[in-house]
Amino acid sequence: MGEKHMRKLWMWLIFVGVVGFLGVSTVRADSVSEWVTGSGATAGGQPVSASAVITIGAGGNVTVTLTNNFSNPTSRSQAVSGFIIIFSDGSTSGTITSSSSNLININSDGTITNLGSGSTGWKTETSSGGLSICTICPNTGNAFAPPSHLLIGPPGSGGTYSAANASITGTNPGSPDPWLQTAATFNLNIPGLSPGATVVGVIFLFGTDSEQVPGVFIPEPGTLALVGSGLLAIGRQWRRRRKAA
Repeated sequence: MGEKHMRKLWMWLIFVGVVGFLGVSTVRADSVSEWVTGSGATAGGQPVSASAVITIGAGGNVTVTLTNNFSNPTSRSQAVSGFIIIFSDGSTSGTITSSSSNLININSDGTITNLGSGSTGWKTETSSGGLSICTICPNTGNAFAPPSHLLIGPPGSGGTYSAANASITGTNPGSPDPWLQTAATFNLNIPGLSPGATVVGVIFLFGTDSEQVPGVFIPEPGTLALVGSGLLAIGRQWRRRRKAA
């Protein structure tokens, strides 16, 4: 086989490998998928970092573990106030059957009063073409007045929020206590969720303005390794054929 034909074959095999990778990623996302804020994400002019792991079970049962990864934040705008899940079948309604997080108060000097584990108090609504779980909800109003139960990242060194301004410590615009600290878990029931439905997108909401930051899908490491091995095998086969020619 000539060099020109082998080059075409190689390009075609790469295309098949990439398509296979995308297909495997989609299948994996049917059961468990991980999403993060992209590199350089901001909200309210401040850097933010959050992640979510979504597990789709039988009967429309979905579990979401939401984590705020930004430590020792400066502003309330860096706290997660909601999360929107966009499903492949268009489902936009459901209920929170249970939820939990570690609740804290943040004092004026940045120290913490630990309140222990409890319910998040978040609710659901339909927004941006998906199902939203939120404490500050764009369409149906806040779950609490004044706004509270936002998900804040971990404290800084020494276990205090030493960088916090008045929007966190409770003097402007009113006390945001209590906070959800670092991570929260939500068990959802979505009655109309189709069997085999996937998560095709997510949006993280930050601060009292519910500023939207789109999530980025993270493929499983095993999927990347599988595809990489396949492409290496394709390359070895191509080299053998070149030598034989």
